[in-house]
Amino acid sequence: MIPELTEKMGEFLLGTDCTPYGFTYMKECIQKHFRQDVTIAEINGKENVVTFRHRASALIHEFHQRQVKTR
Repeated sequence: MIPELTEKMGEFLLGTDCTPYGFTYMKECIQKHFRQDVTIAEINGKENVVTFRHRASALIHEFHQRQVKTR
């Protein structure tokens, strides 16, 4: 999640004159760097979730398979 990434960046920058990226800029940097390989799930009122597309596809497939087995 993006807030955790900015928090971790702040931890790495302790003792320096630098500040961590803000939420919006961090999100832009992730999207620019990873392009189509990353998915950022955004749902109003919930924290954004960042994952790689191939992992998201695998999770959706696994979920679907469980639903089929429980019918």
